[in-house]
Amino acid sequence: MIYTAKSPRVILTIMFVVMLITRITTPYEGLFIHLQTVALVVFFAALFVTYQFEIKSHKLTYQVFLMGMPIYTRDLLPKEIEFIAFKRVNWGEKAAIVKPVKGLPVRVIRFTPNDVAEKLETFAGKHHIEHS
Repeated sequence: MIYTAKSPRVILTIMFVVMLITRITTPYEGLFIHLQTVALVVFFAALFVTYQFEIKSHKLTYQVFLMGMPIYTRDLLPKEIEFIAFKRVNWGEKAAIVKPVKGLPVRVIRFTPNDVAEKLETFAGKHHIEHS
């Protein structure tokens, strides 16, 4: 099953607007102006980041898209996963952190549909992966 998530657009939009106002009203030139411009570009690009997580019977696939183009893809086979940690992020939502043997952990949080944690728990049990 394929699960999708988007970057927190409200927060990023507020940060972008604040940076834009600061950039427009700053009267001096120099390195600070260039850093503000770079920050504006980063915040603007972050508005268009989406995530996709797919649970197949034999592997997990995590992808990051920027404006619909894949910029990062990670396939995790069961033998490459050290453990999966499940945590509560608020009253009604569970998150999972998939820790591979090598590399950075994959955070699975705020994906839709909301049953991603249950499916990951089933995947971990089926493949005898340590989970908590």
